[in-house]
Amino acid sequence: MAQVSSTHFSARRFQQLWQRTLVSNATDRSAEIFATVAARYAESHRRYHTQAHIAHCLSCHDDAAELMHDADAVETTLWFHDVIYELGSRTNEADSVDFFLSHAADAFPDEFNQRVADMIMVTEHKQVPEPGDAQYVVDIDLSSFGLPWETFSRDCVHLREEAPAAMSDEDYRIARVAFLEGLVARPALFLTPPFKTRYEEIAQDNMARHLDQLRAGIGL
Repeated sequence: MAQVSSTHFSARRFQQLWQRTLVSNATDRSAEIFATVAARYAESHRRYHTQAHIAHCLSCHDDAAELMHDADAVETTLWFHDVIYELGSRTNEADSVDFFLSHAADAFPDEFNQRVADMIMVTEHKQVPEPGDAQYVVDIDLSSFGLPWETFSRDCVHLREEAPAAMSDEDYRIARVAFLEGLVARPALFLTPPFKTRYEEIAQDNMARHLDQLRAGIGL
């Protein structure tokens, strides 16, 4: 995910999305907000949770948008779900919600804002969401697990590089194994038909191969 698609991660796309949802008489600050969001995703400590990750998510969104109940809410969630990413923080998702609401509170309907806030929180991946748009958010966020092994492996390296510097390789390995084992234990990684069809088999192979490496002390 080293390349950023200008088609997907773009000021024009962000501003059009923002303007579609903007309530009447609200001030349109979409250009200013996009600049702030783009700067966040370009922070120097990021290696995986970058503009390229969001561009990939938006591409996946477009492939399945017609199947969603509220595609704009899903897209807004994707733009903001990793906007706050501090190394080692356990509250990145909640902080991303706060960031979103600080900009959207007077711009969008309350119901829309709550829906987006709830969907940002499901990207903690602590539990499986109920059927609906939140499942598309989860599937999109995990879709990189179903990319070719070379890309998946590179993403794993980038995720390790985002871990706190004080975290030892062994502690990271233990945490990573626990996370992957939790995903593998599910009946399926992907929850929606299009993502199961496209990504499930490769994702399961990637996770099994990576777990074998981690348990053998090979790679991170």
